[in-house]
Amino acid sequence: MPHARTRLSQDVGDAHMLSRLLSGWTGRRGSNAPAPAGDDTETLLARGIGLHRQDRMAEAERCYLQVLAMDPRNADALNLLGAISYARLDHETALDYFQSAAALAPAAALYHENVGLALGDLGRLDESLAALRRAHELDPESERIGANLLYLMRVHPEIDEVECHLAHRAWAARHVDTVPRLAPATGRCADSERRLRIAYVSGDFRAHAVGEFLEPLFTHRNRDAFEVFCYRTLHAQDDRTERFRVLADGWHDVFELADDAFADLIRAHRIRSANASSASSKTRLPT
Repeated sequence: MPHARTRLSQDVGDAHMLSRLLSGWTGRRGSNAPAPAGDDTETLLARGIGLHRQDRMAEAERCYLQVLAMDPRNADALNLLGAISYARLDHETALDYFQSAAALAPAAALYHENVGLALGDLGRLDESLAALRRAHELDPESERIGANLLYLMRVHPEIDEVECHLAHRAWAARHVDTVPRLAPATGRCADSERRLRIAYVSGDFRAHAVGEFLEPLFTHRNRDAFEVFCYRTLHAQDDRTERFRVLADGWHDVFELADDAFADLIRAHRIRSANASSASSKTRLPT
């Protein structure tokens, strides 16, 4: 059986995942607004969101637990507590929370997806596959869910190459082939003396296999010939992130940028070569 700690596990505790968990709440009430006396569940959830985004996990957890004390069947709070447990690498507890949320809201694709991610990280690949397929059935248009399902299919020992290939082709037909291509950029400098500006788009400028491979490449590159611009797609960071930031000629956090704005940014920086660390839900590269 493949090792359980795959890329699937990385999305659960980071800001990319948090953004999609909380997208339904952040627009309703400012997460940093002062709460009135006698907080209701929406206020507590909004406050927890703000704390969660600041990585103040213990305080966010208290808010979510207060919500459950007021409303034990609040699926949002259960799901968010699962995200906190997952960030702490307490995968069993995270799974319990995610499964409870999915049981209360069986039509919510996100909750089934999170169940599948947690099961995958625990090495329970058959159950993970079933949960992710259920999430995909509920939301077949979700690029992210489809990408997570494809990843699991690549590591599942009973999925053969033909089935996996056909699933990838179907995903590409739905999410890649239909995307309008950007018009060719204009005004690029053809000066042979100009350094080649290369973009790296990733959520893995950190303690991760991708970061392990990229750091020496950045460190030992020919700085007279190449410029490196990094576009970080996830909020998660650590000591290695800071080293990447120093090594890069340009650094931009793009995890909250809309795709069009991100594409405009790439154009404005006159990037001549762009590289994504993977075709997963954590990497975004305008087509």
